[in-house]
This record gives sequence, C-alpha cells and structure tokens, in this order.
Amino acid sequence: MTTIHTNPGALVAQATLRNVTSQLDTVSKQVQTGFKVADAKDDASTFSVAQGLRADVKSLGAVQQGLNGAVGLAEVGLAGATAVSNLFEDIQAKLTQLADSSITATQRTTYNADLQALANQAKDLVSQASFNGTNVLDNTTAVNFIADVNGGTISVTGVNVFTSASVFAASVGALTDAQARQFLNSS
Repeated sequence: MTTIHTNPGALVAQATLRNVTSQLDTVSKQVQTGFKVADAKDDASTFSVAQGLRADVKSLGAVQQGLNGAVGLAEVGLAGATAVSNLFEDIQAKLTQLADSSITATQRTTYNADLQALANQAKDLVSQASFNGTNVLDNTTAVNFIADVNGGTISVTGVNVFTSASVFAASVGALTDAQARQFLNSS
C-alpha cells in the first residue's frame, strides 16, 4: 500500500487563492463598469431591474434638461421685464419733469430728448430678450418643454411688451406739459 502525503496547509492556501482571485475578478469588473451587477451573468434579475433604472435615470435627465430650458426662458423673460420696468420708472420721472409748466423751452427740449432715448432703450431691451431664438417679450406663442418621462409638456408663453414699447416710443415726441400729464394719468 502506498500512501500519498498531502500538505493540508498548501491545500487551504490554494483554495484561498482561488477565492481571492474570483473576488478580485468580480471587483475588477465592478470597477471597470461602475456597476455592482455588470451583466446578466452576474445576476439576471438584478441586472434587469438595474437596466430599467438606468433607462429611467436617462429619461429623467432629459426631463431635467427640458425643465432647465423652461427655467431659462422664464429667467430671460423676467430679466427683460425687470429691466423694462426699471426703465419705465425713469420714464415716469422724465414725464413728471415734463409735466411741470414752469420749465424753460431748453429744459423741455432736453427732457423730451431724454424721454425719447429712454423709450428707444425700452424698445431695444424688449427686442433683445431672446432665449434659443424665441423673443420672450415680443411673442405670445407658447413654447413647450418636456415635463415628465411620459412625454407630458409644460408650456411657457411670452408676453407682447414690444408692441407697447414701440407704440410708446413712436408716440413720444416733443411733449407739452399737458401731454406729459396725460401720459402720467394713463399709467
């Protein structure tokens, strides 16, 4: 009878090495892909769920991009409207100066020129309030943005400030004190 001597310590070390190598391969695949379950061989059901979640995340990214577009459009509109509103405060102050019947003809001419410049500046501000080619203050057409993963949309509609600013700029000429008071009373 022959006996084969085995080295139990070497067998344990070999089994441990196989286990560590297997774990290293698994971790290496996870690091390379960035996913705990990299493919269907790892765990088919978890992989299927993960793929669905990855698709949902990409869909939500597209929705976020659409909503960011809506926010951008609204911010441009708000900034433009605020600038025009601030300018109209200056216009109102200029109209108040023109409403004074005691100013000289030279002062009236200067104030009228200032008023015309302010009105033209308001018209220019309105014409420049654009986002992705859409003028927010000279357009009442709705712009639709994706709002959910099911294709729902959010609609952002501009306002037509341009016509008002243009009409005002065109109607402002050499105002008398009475005409200036009339403008002040109508605002």
